Amino acid sequence: MGLRDRCITLAPALEESMLTYISDEAARGLHSVSGYLQGLQTESNASFLRRYQAQFGPWAPPLSTLSESVFEAVHI
Repeated sequence: MGLRDRCITLAPALEESMLTYISDEAARGLHSVSGYLQGLQTESNASFLRRYQAQFGPWAPPLSTLSESVFEAVHI
């Protein structure tokens, strides 16, 4: 109904894996907050992703903010 054209929508549960299932049109105007983004363009994240894929293979599940929480729990 055009509401996203006039309002910013905060979607705190929206993560990268969900974005692969919705269209760019559906994601327009959505803003999200996450503890981790796999698409983060930093050298340390690129290095982490290379090690992750080397360890678990190219078909490993995508990493997300939920993966970060599990990692922190195991680490603690």
